[in-house]
Amino acid sequence: MSLQFILGNSGFGKTTYIYNKIIKESMEHPEMRYYCLVPEQFTLQTQRDFVLMHPRKGILNIDVLSFQRLAYHVLDEVGEGGRMILEETGKNIVLRKLAKEHEEELKVLGRNLKKLGYISEVKSLISELTQYQITPEMLEEMIEKAGNRELLSRKLKDVQVLYRAFLDYMGKEYMTSDQVLQVLNEVLERSEKLKDSIIVLDGFTAFNPVQLHLVQGLAKIAKKVYVTVTIDSREEPYSILQKTELFYLSKKLIQSVTAAAKEVGVQIEAPIILEGKEHHRFEQCEDLLFLEQHLFRGGKAAFAQKPQNIHIKEYRTAMEEISDAAVQIRRLVRASGYRYGEIAVVLGNMEYQEHVSRVFSRFDIPAFIDEKSNALSHPFVEFLRAFLKMIEENFSYETVFRYLRSGFSGISTEEADILENYCLALGIRGLKKYSEKWIRFSKNMTDAELQIVNEIRVKFYDSVKDAALILKSKNETITRKCTVIYEFLEKLEVEKQLSIKEEEFLDAGDAVMAKEYHQIFRVSMELLEKYVELLGEEIISLEEFSELLDAGFAEVKVGVIPPGSDRVVVGDMERTRLKDVKIVFLLGMNEGNIPKSLSGGGILSQMEREYLEEQQASLAPTAKEQVYLQKFYIYYVLTKASEQLYLSYPATDFHGAALRPSYLKEVFRKLYPALEVMSKQPESMENIELEVQGLDYLTEKLSAEEKDAEELRQMIAWYEKSPKFQIHFEKLWKQLLKGDAETTIGAAVAKAMYGEGNTYSVTRLEKYASCAYAHFLQYGLRLKEREVYEFAAVDMGNLLHSAVELFARKVDKGSYDWFALEDKIREKLAEECVEEVITDYRNTLLFDSSRNEYMIARMRRLVKRAVWAMTEQIKKGVFVPEKLEAPFYIKEGNVSLHGRIDRIDTYQEDDKVYVRVMDYKSGTASFDLTALYNGLQLQLAVYLNAAVALEKKDHAGKKIIPAGLFYFPMKDPMISSEADMDDSNVEDALFKELALEGVCNADSDIIHYMDKDCDTKSKMLPVSFNKDGSLSKTSKAVSTEQFGQLEEFVKQKTASLGAEIMEGKISVNPYESGQKTACDYCAYKGICGFSPKESSFRKLEKFQWE
Repeated sequence: MSLQFILGNSGFGKTTYIYNKIIKESMEHPEMRYYCLVPEQFTLQTQRDFVLMHPRKGILNIDVLSFQRLAYHVLDEVGEGGRMILEETGKNIVLRKLAKEHEEELKVLGRNLKKLGYISEVKSLISELTQYQITPEMLEEMIEKAGNRELLSRKLKDVQVLYRAFLDYMGKEYMTSDQVLQVLNEVLERSEKLKDSIIVLDGFTAFNPVQLHLVQGLAKIAKKVYVTVTIDSREEPYSILQKTELFYLSKKLIQSVTAAAKEVGVQIEAPIILEGKEHHRFEQCEDLLFLEQHLFRGGKAAFAQKPQNIHIKEYRTAMEEISDAAVQIRRLVRASGYRYGEIAVVLGNMEYQEHVSRVFSRFDIPAFIDEKSNALSHPFVEFLRAFLKMIEENFSYETVFRYLRSGFSGISTEEADILENYCLALGIRGLKKYSEKWIRFSKNMTDAELQIVNEIRVKFYDSVKDAALILKSKNETITRKCTVIYEFLEKLEVEKQLSIKEEEFLDAGDAVMAKEYHQIFRVSMELLEKYVELLGEEIISLEEFSELLDAGFAEVKVGVIPPGSDRVVVGDMERTRLKDVKIVFLLGMNEGNIPKSLSGGGILSQMEREYLEEQQASLAPTAKEQVYLQKFYIYYVLTKASEQLYLSYPATDFHGAALRPSYLKEVFRKLYPALEVMSKQPESMENIELEVQGLDYLTEKLSAEEKDAEELRQMIAWYEKSPKFQIHFEKLWKQLLKGDAETTIGAAVAKAMYGEGNTYSVTRLEKYASCAYAHFLQYGLRLKEREVYEFAAVDMGNLLHSAVELFARKVDKGSYDWFALEDKIREKLAEECVEEVITDYRNTLLFDSSRNEYMIARMRRLVKRAVWAMTEQIKKGVFVPEKLEAPFYIKEGNVSLHGRIDRIDTYQEDDKVYVRVMDYKSGTASFDLTALYNGLQLQLAVYLNAAVALEKKDHAGKKIIPAGLFYFPMKDPMISSEADMDDSNVEDALFKELALEGVCNADSDIIHYMDKDCDTKSKMLPVSFNKDGSLSKTSKAVSTEQFGQLEEFVKQKTASLGAEIMEGKISVNPYESGQKTACDYCAYKGICGFSPKESSFRKLEKFQWE
């Protein structure tokens, strides 16, 4: 038994050498068994390579396996294959069950486990513990090492509870894919097939502890083990390890495997070092060979000539970058004779994947996207989720039509449209309504039309009623629920529908999508079978069952095998196996992509992982280590091109955000001083090869108003007559030449889109007043921004708001006296409030970086400061908080308004009740009457109207007098400290900075009811007095009569805005006020096409009291 390394640079023939050697030996010794072990994703390609290289085109005594597949083979051979393998989906199912059973013990993780994807994070951490051979007992040591880091300690305790419960559940009946290799290690020596075999380990860059133990076992029983390692032939493989070295991973692998082999007495033969003297990948390209020899090696070596085979290009946008790559690929294939299969596209960011797929399809480029699809986003899974959600929400309007439009309901799009129009017109909601014959007519509806609607209703109801009645029951087992779903799918012939779609994709030449549709039904049914097997007799609610399904589908991947050889391979740095590639395109060479940004770390944040590493309690490599390791992957990919290497980066991403090029750009500039960074040149007609490319060219020229250029006339005439492009071109022509003059969708569409209620939130009316088109996109089309994994300013605002509101509730419920509240009590309550809102928030996100931990500390300070200011402001007057988070529903003309008022304070005097409203604001807030007049700042005024109405109900017969409307600032002001300032001076300065912003009642008595210490200038209200006792001109105060005028104006304004909305007005009319515009923070400015250079902002009308 011996072990030998095969070492060499990337492209120097290590794989070719060992494969030829194995093929030759296998033919000379047919009685011997040969195994080639490669990473899971490389097995198919490696089998293909062996077959193509073998003279007989067959590999009878050579097995190509991954570690997992080897384990299954051996366990079956030795009779240990009886234990069920719990795949990733099964682990999710079991962990969710165990989390529910141990819910009370899970102090940190418990409240997050229902969130989609969170259970997968737990599962990943438990897999990591298994792979690194960390037991629950060893976790106890890690908990002790966590020391005074309370959150980390509590997390580890929770993980320990679940880990121990998980192992107990597994027992001897199940094993996970992580444990399979541990079991294989235990039975390895019983395998006759592996004894005295020849084993090759190829394509690995590192081994985790379990895999390393397995390699040790294989070396002990095999006749010989070969291990290929990519390392510079000039390097000393056993030299001291430095994490910053390019070949750190390779050296670590060599040294760890050597030590493991020596430990069990395996002979280490001298390594075979391939120096590329005979053949290598870069024989015809000196500049690419220079890249392999010098990339990330240090030193000052530079390529003397201008490189002919390396190109760097910058683009304005990511979409421009992808489109130009497609044009270049088409040109390389047409003009230079390359095959698509000889070209690879490596993506710096997998966000490119969807766009690359669409653009390549448009340019007729056959491509294989090397990425497994997540089943959760598949149309069939969406149909199944929509079906369960519809039952769970008792056939609400939204869920019914989400289901009907899913594509598998048996209801056509036209039928769904007819049914939806009727349901909208008559407010049909709930399962019971669908069970009854509909006899009411919508406007202008005929008897025949009503009959058609009822036929569709019956068709829909009959298809779902039986399954719905059983699934909504709270007393059914998981087995029963899964059986009902299967029977429901059979009834609708969904499997047949999927087969039809598969055939349609095959006919269209889309083999990838065809394969997905071929697999999805089988993998979905396997998921249901797992639920039955693992949790069959448990009784759970439909909501819990839906959550279980979501968790399961989140782990189900639809793996796609490359459907043909002549396709461009599209993938990422680490996963994609590139073989015999002549040309490599690297797209998205930007900062944050190459190298990748630090990941969050999962359940344990990166800070926590680094702390554990400092305490000698390491898990997987930390994100900082991953940055160093990425250098190796970059080197590995860039040296795969044997003839041409194209690098590119955009200046903006898909969302319009600015980007910087990766540091890799400067690395190449130093290696190749003569290398020019090119920019995309304006397209010319001579370079146009495809019809779609010509359409893009026309669009660009027409947008630039080059509409009369002579060179465009023939193209325009051709597209106008083209059957394929005629309709598309007409729309383009109308948009670009005539403009889109529509500013209304009409009242009917508005009514169908917005509903009949004419009920609005104040925020919605303010959005409409800001820009009608933005309102249409948000509330009509319901467009939303994608959630980003970050702790943004809005999150801080929400937490502050919650904490301050909670403080007021605690004071109210605790029967404390606002006017006698002690500092210690206030501090204690404030601390409790911060802890509670933080605990309720997403822990892993909030504690995932030092910045966020700073934000938590800042929030504590802000909350304490805010409640101090609130208490002091109350103590200065006679008003007391009466209502907190007060809901209201008021009628203003034909418009109904609803919302919640943060705080209503009142003071009663004889038959009068004075009322003021408070709105908590974490950002900069100032009350502007001009903004109010234009409908942009209605909130406080509407709140005051609503508060007066509420108080009139509560205090019948008494006169309700507005005292003021205010923003309560929750900010962190900077105080200019002077040498002679003591604590009281600082507090005084702070108090002034946290003064209320808004409008007071001008009555002097009312002002003093709010601030009894006010003599010349109030420290908490926006008022000051002249020497004669009158209010100064700078005071923001109005009379009771003017408050009445304000009330009437707000009623008219809200009614007017509501009427315009229901008329269907959607004009692009953003306002401008000073330096501020409606477009500043608008999420839709990339959609509307508004440009200040071509159009003017709407000017605001100035406010004047009558």
